[in-house]
Parts: sequence; C-alpha cells; structure tokens
Amino acid sequence: MSSATKHLALLFFSLASFCLAQQTPRKEPCTPAPILVSVVDLHGRPQDSLDTSNFEVKVDRKIVELQSATYKVQPSRMVVVLDTSGSMSGSPSRHEKWEITRAAVQEALSVPAPAVPIALIAFSNGVYKTFPFNQSRSTMLSWLDGIDPKQRSGLHGKTALRDAIAAANRLLDPHQEGDAIYAITDGGENESTTTNKELESQLLRNHVRLYTFLLRERISVDLEEGQTFVDMVTNTGGALFGETASDSYWWENQPQYSFDEKIKNRIAGQAAMLVARTAAFYRIDLLHPEAPKEGSNLSVDVVGRNGKKRADLLVAYPKKFFACSSSPTSP
Repeated sequence: MSSATKHLALLFFSLASFCLAQQTPRKEPCTPAPILVSVVDLHGRPQDSLDTSNFEVKVDRKIVELQSATYKVQPSRMVVVLDTSGSMSGSPSRHEKWEITRAAVQEALSVPAPAVPIALIAFSNGVYKTFPFNQSRSTMLSWLDGIDPKQRSGLHGKTALRDAIAAANRLLDPHQEGDAIYAITDGGENESTTTNKELESQLLRNHVRLYTFLLRERISVDLEEGQTFVDMVTNTGGALFGETASDSYWWENQPQYSFDEKIKNRIAGQAAMLVARTAAFYRIDLLHPEAPKEGSNLSVDVVGRNGKKRADLLVAYPKKFFACSSSPTSP
C-alpha cells in the first residue's frame, strides 16, 4: 500500500470516528469568523502538523495575530452540481466527454456515506433535478445511469451554471462549517440571471468553498467567462480538478477527450484528493479585538522556520474576509 493510500485510509477512519461522536449543531458567537485553510503537499496529501507559527495571515496586506490554528478532520457536507447541458455530450457520435463526466460523479458518490454527506443537483437551462442529503446514493446513481447522451432528451439545453451553484448554496442553508460545492461542468455559462459578483459574494459570506471538476477545452480556456469561473473557485478556497481535451484531435467540429483505464484511475485519484481537501483543514482563529471590515482582502501563507514561504505546499483559502454575517454552525 502506497503512503498516499495509507494517508487517505487514515483520513477516512478519522471521518468515521467523528461521525460517531457528532452532536447537534450549535450557533457560534458573533466573533471574527474563522478562516478555513486547506494545506496539501504537491502530491495532494494533507499536512496535519502545522501550528500558528507556520501561518502568516494578512488582512488588507497587514499581518494579523493568530489565536489558534486547529487541524480538523470532519465530515463536510458537499453538494454535487452536475451540468447536463447540450455541450456536455461531446460530438454526436463520440461521447467520451460524458463518460468522463459520469465517472467523475460516480467517484464522488462512492465516498463512504457517513464520512461525507452528499446532495446532488442537475441543471441545464435551470435546475430540474435535486437529490437532498437524505436521498440514497443508489437512487442518485440509478438516475445518472439513465442519462443517454445519444438521446436528445438526455443532454440538452443551455447552461445556467451560476444559478445552479446558487441553488446548491441555498440547499446548504443553514450553513455548517466546512460546507462545499463540487461543480462538474465544462465551465460554459449562457443562461444564468445570477451574476459572478453576486454568487461569489454569497459563497464567501456563507463560508462555502467551491470546487470543480472542469472539462477543459483549450480553444476556450482564455475566454473571460471561463476564467472568471476558475477565479471564483480559487477565491472561495476551493480547488480545480478535471480533464483537458486534445488540442490536435477534433471530430465533427468538437474537441475530443480520451477515456480509458488510465483516465478512470486518475478521476478516482482526484475524487480522493477532493475528499482530503474538503474534510481535512485548518481552522484559523484571529486574535483581534474587532472583526476586520466586511470584504477585506485576505492572504494566507505557510512559512518555514526561516519565515520564508514554503514552495512545497499548496494552500487554499478564501480571498476575502467576512466576519459575523451568515456565520456557519459548527458540527
């Protein structure tokens, strides 16, 4: 068993133990909101041995003192947001793009149910299917298996991505510490009424991290809309996963994806890293007489003993600070 596999096995064991001891959520007092920070190495393995001396936190470019940096492993709720618009089918006769998408959903739903509570939302022109947290995984998978990309009724319509993520955020209300949304999409957007600014503000105020499995097509990677979506993922403290279409291989005017055993294994590995990032994080509490103003710019670095930023670690955190408004409960 590899070291990475052992680490993830220990993580799942910790999550299962937490579930047995889970108590009724309670409201936290109105104090400066904690900052949730994910720290992994370059192989995606969570780092659990850091303390306040390892973190340098700045609010509006000014270093702030820390009260505590607590490493937590807990079952964070996750809403999977599935794009079933017409562009997700790929070319009319080849459907590797959808096979990758289906595999990404299946792997997310394969996470042990007690460890990560999962809900599912499907959308195209708008949200048309919702499986709440109390719905069984088998019901979700049966519905997923019924989608046929060859049929017009299977994958069709425009893409209301922002509206669907906003609906996922509402499904998480009342919010809990560690909540996450996982959007599986090609990043297109042509139907939402919710603006980028409105959505990002909602997620930051509710302390919800946005992750994505992105089907990337290099011809559109520089489009402003796609980049804005990726920025929203990083700005909320989430992370980017996914697959990229081939540059050179086109069929029926569509960029082509590969789907084989190697890709399946890679998708499974990304799902494991997703769980590691959502369920294991540092809760950083500021030592501050008053909460910083709403919307203050936030930066978090992990530093070594020499005070220099460590280049061997990946750090994810919200890029804006919001204090007491819509504070999540703590499981």
